[in-house]
Amino acid sequence: MIFARLRGPCAPTSWIGQPGPLRIRVAKGFRQRFFGLALWQSWGDSPCALMFTSCCAIHTFGLCVPIDAIFLNKTGRICSFVSNLAPNRIALDRAAGAVLELPAQYCRQEHWRNQVEKALSDWKMVA
Repeated sequence: MIFARLRGPCAPTSWIGQPGPLRIRVAKGFRQRFFGLALWQSWGDSPCALMFTSCCAIHTFGLCVPIDAIFLNKTGRICSFVSNLAPNRIALDRAAGAVLELPAQYCRQEHWRNQVEKALSDWKMVA
């Protein structure tokens, strides 16, 4: 069964706490939006996040590790976040217009907010 193989990035993230620009990948199309991080084999070697535009809720069904979720309002500003969201859970913020998914513990870094805001300013958000 295809769902049995989709577990998302299970290995620890090597770039947590390291400086460097955050890259934002956008989930496009039904498949990418439905499966989200479950399609990823790893987080990669440099900081990156998966963004869901026109979205106010996410789920972690099928993931094997917790994640951090950052909710953005319709203007692209951070309105809330959930740290260490466990597998098989749902998180939502009705005021959100987009959501970023990142590895667990990302939002516990000292300058995570600055890194996210810089990445968002470098990336033009289309509502």
